Amino acid sequence: MEEEARKQEQVETEEEKPKAQTREEKRLEAARKRRETRIDPGKMTKKMSYPEREGYHRHWINDYKGKVPRALDKGYMFVEKTPGLEPGDPGATSTDTGENRVSLIVGTQDGGAPLVAYLMEIPQEWYDEDMAVMFGQIDEIEKSMMRGEDERGRPGVDGRYIPT
Repeated sequence: MEEEARKQEQVETEEEKPKAQTREEKRLEAARKRRETRIDPGKMTKKMSYPEREGYHRHWINDYKGKVPRALDKGYMFVEKTPGLEPGDPGATSTDTGENRVSLIVGTQDGGAPLVAYLMEIPQEWYDEDMAVMFGQIDEIEKSMMRGEDERGRPGVDGRYIPT
């Protein structure tokens, strides 16, 4: 009797022990968990979406021909990755470039190297000031066009050709 009770107890404890998972079982389990939280495959998604930040204007800037250093000179800052959000998660998109900056490979540069875009931000107040200056310049150009002038003055006055 005692021996049967010990065998029964041993069987119960073996059933309670978690079985060692093979590598393939672990991969399948991880895929199953991702699948449970996946986005509907028929649903349109935005690859470059990222949560907004109150009081800031965010903009994707390609690391091409000095655009990132110019953005830094204008006051833009890199957006840091949000802990817990992975590439492809709803509300966050990034590609691990070995940095803590939100980035995405968006194409190919001349020579075949990957073209990386960085998500950068600037205080909304500064962005609004920059836009006011830019639109002021555009307004001046449009007004001069309406007057028939360009940056050098009126055609015909300075000896330039006037088509008949």
